[in-house]
Amino acid sequence: MAGRTQQSTLEIETTIQTLQRNAQASLELMVGSRHALEHAGQCAVETGATLNQVQGLINGIDQSVQQIARQAEGQASLAASAGAGIERTQSIGDRNHASLGQVLEASASLDELEKRLGSLIRQFQV
Repeated sequence: MAGRTQQSTLEIETTIQTLQRNAQASLELMVGSRHALEHAGQCAVETGATLNQVQGLINGIDQSVQQIARQAEGQASLAASAGAGIERTQSIGDRNHASLGQVLEASASLDELEKRLGSLIRQFQV
């Protein structure tokens, strides 16, 4: 019986040692997990700060794009006004050209009348 008691005591000691080793390993694992969680939390905070910076940059780009769009609209309006001015100038040029043609016709007609009048005056002088 003493042998069996001693054997049982050894088995209990072995079981206790195994439990202590497992408890120590669990404790080390929990400490490692805690450090990993702290690091993950720190990374999450840094990621949030980086995302805020990116959002700020995106907002700046958006404002720049809107400003460019407004300026492009203004330039398009100026181009349309310039185009209308060019069309008006072209129309005025066309009318001036037509008027010049009429002036030339009238001048030729006056020249013709002057020649006829000169001829008539010479007939009366004779």
